[in-house]
Amino acid sequence: QILPDQELQIFFLLKIKAKVRLFSTSVCR
Repeated sequence: QILPDQELQIFFLLKIKAKVRLFSTSVCR
């Protein structure tokens, strides 16, 4: 079963947001 494009986009956005959050927190310290 293939995910629809919208679900894939949301999935990637969430992954990117998580990475950015981790990156920003590590940089702030």
